Amino acid sequence: MKNNIEKKLFPNSNKLIKKDGAYYCQIIDAELDHLNCRFTNDDTVEIDVSKYNHIILSYDNLEKLLLLIEETEELLEDEDL
Repeated sequence: MKNNIEKKLFPNSNKLIKKDGAYYCQIIDAELDHLNCRFTNDDTVEIDVSKYNHIILSYDNLEKLLLLIEETEELLEDEDL
């Protein structure tokens, strides 16, 4: 049920978008808060939590972030070729 609500409220979540040499993505935490993420070429993700006192990331959120880091690294490596 949560996934259906999430898809209706945030149809563009979990999609990488390239801007200014970095990749960005919006993820939805366990409380249905949208979090803007920035991926660069250093195997990390920067999560903007400035609008929140706290966030709650599920196992699925963490797993998705790891996959997005890997995907971003591959995209950036391909760009360097």
